[in-house]
Formats: sequence, C-alpha cells, structure tokens
Amino acid sequence: MKKFITIFAMLLISLTIFAQSQIERKTLLKSKNGYEIIERSESGQVLKYFYFGYQNKKYTHITDTGGIMIVGKDKLEIFANKLIELSGLEKETEISYTEKNYTISKYKGYSMLFVSDKNGKYTTLSFENSKKFGTEILENSHLLE
Repeated sequence: MKKFITIFAMLLISLTIFAQSQIERKTLLKSKNGYEIIERSESGQVLKYFYFGYQNKKYTHITDTGGIMIVGKDKLEIFANKLIELSGLEKETEISYTEKNYTISKYKGYSMLFVSDKNGKYTTLSFENSKKFGTEILENSHLLE
C-alpha cells in the first residue's frame, strides 16, 4: 500500500509540474503566401512572432525547408519595407540587405529577390510578388503588438 501511495504522489507531482509549464501555441494568422503570425505562451510569458517557411530552392528532388522567424512589429516592418524597396530597383542593380537571421538579395539581371535564412537556405520572389508580400505583411504587422 505504501508503494502505491508513493507512486500516486509522484504521479500527482509530475502532473502538477507539467500543467504549470504547459506551452500553448495559437495561430493568429495563416497567409496563403506561406507565412504565419503565431502567439506562443509558456508559464505566463507570451511571445508573438512572424514565421515564413519555404522549400529551399537549391534542391528540387528532396525536401529541405528553410524559414525566417521575426519577433517584434518594428523588425517585421523593416523586413516588409525592404521587400518592397528592393523589388522597385532597376534590373541592373545589385544589392543585399542582411539582418541577424535573414538576407534579402537582388542580383543583376534577375527580376526577382532572393530571400535566405541564416543557414543559406533560400527562396525567390518575383518583384511583383515581393511588393504584394511586403504590403500584406505591413497590413498584418499590428498582430505582433
């Protein structure tokens, strides 16, 4: 009987600890353009972030995903504005903009932007899609407040 009570008490303590550190994840927005705005809460701490996941364009026959996570409305707006700004440059312009966890590049002769994560996994966005994508992100950036 003592053994049963001891095991029951340990199980009850474990469940109490688990319940106190439970992680909740709620999708605030899931865009058809491949990004999400997510709210994650753990032990009373709330984190809202933007996540853009994509297939690495380097590979076509295997699944190799990349992704960019941005925390904070200001940083997200910088990302969106850079997409819009760089997509409006002349075709012969070459420029890159780098932050801690992503790079947006425009190369000479291409009518698209290359967006890569900190591991070098990249995707491409046509100039037109870059402008639409950036505009949509700006319209939804308030969700990170």
